[in-house]
Amino acid sequence: MLYGFVLYKMYNTYLIRFQLRSTEMTDITAADARKNLSEILNRVAYSKERVVLTRHGTQIAAIVPLEDLDLLTQLHTVVERRDIDDAIAESERGKTITWLDLKRELGL
Repeated sequence: MLYGFVLYKMYNTYLIRFQLRSTEMTDITAADARKNLSEILNRVAYSKERVVLTRHGTQIAAIVPLEDLDLLTQLHTVVERRDIDDAIAESERGKTITWLDLKRELGL
């Protein structure tokens, strides 16, 4: 439960700090992005717009503000830490399997 609260607080702090008004994303074709890269980078950097690149109607990549990337990195770290804590707790409860059993379970 603590991790959910931490993630919630991180996200709200992020929204307030960067005064984000919208989480909407703009789809742009890869060909248009190639032609207008400088303008797109300015929109992302200064207006905090999120741009999704598409190719043949399929979303293939995103250009996001650095603040978004920083938040994702922080969230990943929190989730990773939770997974480590869960694994340690499981190990301390004696809920472990041998390496051979794991390989057999995974069909390796």
